[in-house]
Amino acid sequence: MADQLTTPPKDGDPLWQQDFPINRGEELNNSRRQFLKFLGLTSGAFFSGTLAMALKAVFEENRTANLPALRIAAVSDVAEGRSVNFHYPDQSYPAILIHLPGNQFVAYEQRCTHLLCPVLYENDNHRIFCPCHDGVFDPASGRNIAGPPPRPLNKIKLEVRGTDIYAVGREGA
Repeated sequence: MADQLTTPPKDGDPLWQQDFPINRGEELNNSRRQFLKFLGLTSGAFFSGTLAMALKAVFEENRTANLPALRIAAVSDVAEGRSVNFHYPDQSYPAILIHLPGNQFVAYEQRCTHLLCPVLYENDNHRIFCPCHDGVFDPASGRNIAGPPPRPLNKIKLEVRGTDIYAVGREGA
């Protein structure tokens, strides 16, 4: 049986072939059972990956449903046309607070929806800009208006309590 699977090396064979003798005729002979096993394992891996992503999305949704309020800054600390970077709900979520004309405050996750590059507020150009691939978002709504980003920025809910600005939740996460 061993002679059918391997051929003994000859003196003139290359060294690699002496170390790893194989029968070339058997090399491409895959059985139906091997193919179905490969197909089943690959399908199982894809299913597991999809299931993991779905569970992660459900976990994220439950995690962000009841977020605590977080003080970002005092209203007087953020001049009109300026922005402040912060993290919400924890250090793994960078965010940006923008003071728009008309004493309006908005906040978004600071990650582009294309490839998660950090976005920047440009008051002179009246836009939120992603420098990685020239993505542009509307600062008032977070809507994607140019470049490759496929969807708007995830919005952070704000409340002004007295003289302070608080993040109180997330939308579209």
